[in-house]
Amino acid sequence: MEIKLPERWFSNDFLLWSSFCLHDDAGDNPPEHVHNDFFELVLVTHGEAIHVLDGEESPIGSGSIIFIAPGEKHYYKKARQLGVYNVVFDEELFNVISHYCGALNGYKMVLGRQNSKSGNGSNIF
Repeated sequence: MEIKLPERWFSNDFLLWSSFCLHDDAGDNPPEHVHNDFFELVLVTHGEAIHVLDGEESPIGSGSIIFIAPGEKHYYKKARQLGVYNVVFDEELFNVISHYCGALNGYKMVLGRQNSKSGNGSNIF
């Protein structure tokens, strides 16, 4: 399933959008889905879950940061009061961030790979 954000959030100058979501297996928990037209950075504030990215399972909890590149299928399972900020940005902003922040400590660990499945195979930090 592909999930697209409502058009009202996008315009010709779309660069960045964010929201807070609470996921729980007893309630709101979206199915496996893919975003083909934007990057997503997930910042976990509280709770716990298993994040599944292209079939690879990783436990997440408070303090986890997840980078999801366009085309990567993902979902949460066993979510228990999982609070997350979703920061969504387009390729133009990704390129600007890469250009100006690429030399900063920690940048390459989180956003230095456009395809988060390359390198060490993990997208959770």
